[in-house]
Amino acid sequence: MQLIFKPILLVLMFLALQTAAAPVSNLERIKNNSFLLDVTLDSGFRFNDIPVKKRSLDGQWIVQLGSRYDMKIYNGQNHLNEVVISSEVFEELITAAIEVMKQNNVNLNKLHVQLDLVDHFKELVISVLKKSKCDLKYVESKNLCLDNLVQLALKKSILTKRICEAVDQIAYHCEKNVISLNPIVFLPEFIGKPWSEIVNRDGAGIDSAASWFSINLSHQEK
Repeated sequence: MQLIFKPILLVLMFLALQTAAAPVSNLERIKNNSFLLDVTLDSGFRFNDIPVKKRSLDGQWIVQLGSRYDMKIYNGQNHLNEVVISSEVFEELITAAIEVMKQNNVNLNKLHVQLDLVDHFKELVISVLKKSKCDLKYVESKNLCLDNLVQLALKKSILTKRICEAVDQIAYHCEKNVISLNPIVFLPEFIGKPWSEIVNRDGAGIDSAASWFSINLSHQEK
């Protein structure tokens, strides 16, 4: 596994990186408060330009995963567009990202995940929307009933449980409110249309690239 941690405003040159992240000095980290993270996984996937940012409001560190954040995905030398990764690759990515953050003395708080990045999460959300018992006559974004159902499903999902078990092995744990959901957004062409027109469509009319959720973590102090 190859891990690289680089500041956005200053690209460091690394020599002979094999299995660990090159160190980033505290001065560079504090000055910029944002980085780009590159991770190469044993599975052959490479994730480049993953944004890592410190929020000025509360000092929390956030990793942003998905094409909406300009993250790039490669399989070997091939750049992949609009790719959906497997649950296994996602787990590997999360643990690798946390490890490199730890090596650079950054305590991660949140993982922002684009809704269509992982096959399990994408299929789960579509299934929830199609089976929804919400009283919907027309398609509308930011519907509280739908958002609550999706958030609960993500919280209870087997993949979320596996992520929490994995991070527990590397000195992190999932918060009680492990999932925060940014309201589900539907594609503009479906807004105002009868709900029955999209419920059986592939993707249920979701604008997946504009929809995302957060996995909330805490570092376990020794």
